[in-house]
Amino acid sequence: MDRSLTTKGATTILVVLITLLLMAGILAASLRLSLGSRQNAADNAAALRAQYRAESGVALAQSRLRDIQGLLSSGAMQVPPTLSANTLQAYADQFCGGAPSWVPAPEFASARGGTDDALYENAQQCLVTDSTSVNQFDFLATMVRGLSYNALPPAERPLNTSLGAYRAFWNAALRGQQQVGDAGYELRALRMVKLDENTYRAYLGVAGLSARATDGAATRVLAGRRSQSGDWWVEVRLPSLLTEVLLTNHHRSRAAANSSVPNINFVNQDFDGPVHTNEKFRFTPQSQTTFRDTLTSAGCSNLPAVGAPSGGDCAPAAGLYIGTALQTSAASESGQIDADLNAALPSGVSLASPAQFTAPYRAFPTNANDQQADAADGGLMLDNAAGVDLYAGDSAGSPLSSYDADARKWAEPNPTYQYLSVYVRTQDYDQTVQDDASVYSGNIPTGPNATWNATPPGFRGTRVAPVCVGGGCNDYTFYWVNRAPSVIDPEQRYRYGADRLLQKFNPQTGAWDPQGQVFNGVLYSAGSLDKVTGPPRLDADTSGALASAPPAVASFAQLTLAAEGNVKISSDLTLSDTPCSFKERREETCNKPDHPQNVLGIYSQSGNILIAQQAPANLNIHAALLASSGEVGAEAYDSRPPSGNVRLIGSVIQNWYGAFGQVQGGTTVPLSGYGRSFSYDERLREGVTPPSFPVSPSWSVTDARGGGKRLDSLVWRQGRQ
Repeated sequence: MDRSLTTKGATTILVVLITLLLMAGILAASLRLSLGSRQNAADNAAALRAQYRAESGVALAQSRLRDIQGLLSSGAMQVPPTLSANTLQAYADQFCGGAPSWVPAPEFASARGGTDDALYENAQQCLVTDSTSVNQFDFLATMVRGLSYNALPPAERPLNTSLGAYRAFWNAALRGQQQVGDAGYELRALRMVKLDENTYRAYLGVAGLSARATDGAATRVLAGRRSQSGDWWVEVRLPSLLTEVLLTNHHRSRAAANSSVPNINFVNQDFDGPVHTNEKFRFTPQSQTTFRDTLTSAGCSNLPAVGAPSGGDCAPAAGLYIGTALQTSAASESGQIDADLNAALPSGVSLASPAQFTAPYRAFPTNANDQQADAADGGLMLDNAAGVDLYAGDSAGSPLSSYDADARKWAEPNPTYQYLSVYVRTQDYDQTVQDDASVYSGNIPTGPNATWNATPPGFRGTRVAPVCVGGGCNDYTFYWVNRAPSVIDPEQRYRYGADRLLQKFNPQTGAWDPQGQVFNGVLYSAGSLDKVTGPPRLDADTSGALASAPPAVASFAQLTLAAEGNVKISSDLTLSDTPCSFKERREETCNKPDHPQNVLGIYSQSGNILIAQQAPANLNIHAALLASSGEVGAEAYDSRPPSGNVRLIGSVIQNWYGAFGQVQGGTTVPLSGYGRSFSYDERLREGVTPPSFPVSPSWSVTDARGGGKRLDSLVWRQGRQ
């Protein structure tokens, strides 16, 4: 055999075998690739399904959080009208665990932390700790309206409408992990902030949210944590009454109390600040009135003459009057109601922003108990007082005399004092034989320790020997006649400096004796203050120039005069550090980078605040004036000669719309009394307020929505396991 042929054949066979092996390998590899592609496609589909399930779980959890946020909103909550400040403090303590540690919250003193742009220098807070108490979250359980829970799916609502069921709902919502499909989250109460004595804010936020979904071998995990805007707060407060240049309970004079239509027309006024009424406004068809800030009304239809309606809230019926014609809206949604009524306003009315005719009702205070208590504890009780004289002066008692018009401030020597002196009435008496024992009857008291029987303190005169007829004095009744409050009582002169340490004048030694008391700025009278004065004007000025009206209140002083009866203002009442007008603040033309801290409040609970007949023309008043039951106006407004304007920087709050003067119909031509030149002191809503000044007794609720806060605002990360 030919060996070469044999070798060649073997080589051929080897090549064929190698080729077959390569082809088999290629076929096997191709098969494996095909199977791998199919496997990867299946894995990817499973991963996508797992991702979708995880994201769906997150969406469900976020929806649940939005539902909870809806319950904790101003529209879903209502504070019980009988809630006391002490009970609210107890709720706040419970919210933080029962016996919390309250510590300063400086963030609210250095940054605007409130919906009202206020600064709260004394804000405190407590952090929430776990508690097993069923009433830990009564702050929420007692304030979320029962009907508000109907927005939840039926399975998620409280079991019934009892307080116990509401407690159980919030205990479950704010304790432990909540499962929603493939997601779980933990919502926690975070802290309670006490912004001031009447304002509490509860904070909540998500402690964690995760979703884990598995499909076959594929697992997807989404984990979230609270973002910087992911906390939510709800705030309960007794609202301030110092937020408008003009706030009226009734937009009518007292004489029109029973009229079906308010009798106060807006004709051609210019309001330099916010304006609100609890009733309805009235405009003339040709009104040219300008409102430089907000215009709001509650439209209450059931206001009593004095005080709040039964139940503490009013029955709103939004509307306004054009002449005597009532304008209303058939809409049910507040935004549309406001739009309809704005369209009904006379074309000459100028608004800084659309008016709101569906604003909340603002109840007025019903007593001066807090002011009386504060005056008794660190202030001054004005027993038998007929009035008060206020002025800033030097150590010798001389009023300030040099005004810097550029700085808009009076020059204060070192030291400067705030002087407080009490007017007393000169008195006389009459006596008549009287058998009616119901009228201050009884013996005329004798001796230094004798009682005055039923004679009121303000009617007690100088003791005199009785004139007895018929062998006895039991039939005599004393009528004590009070004369004008014309003299300062030398026994009731006080002063204090920037250290607020009160001193009292000693008429025997001529010295000012320390009283060992840090003065809180509150003065209270159980009667009327018929003469409230500041220093007399310089140079017999009649124009009302600020440089001629020395200050009643020193730059460091914050004062509140509270009286049960009338308060009559007899002179300029200016501040040593003159506040900017609302216009100056708005136009940024007031050269006062550090806003003044001096402030004055005058409060009458049952009477009127009146400009006395002896007050000068073009009167300056830098103060917040509140007549809770009466009106703020001018004495003899319809008979005194034209007297220029009352130039007020502050706020006027009154139950009835008081009169300052009369003008010729449809014009600004004065016929008698004063015109109004009122400008809002914006410091009043920035935390510079008179001490112990009354707040509304009706609680209000606000929430975090204006600041971009959302419970479902989370930061995410994703994993496979």
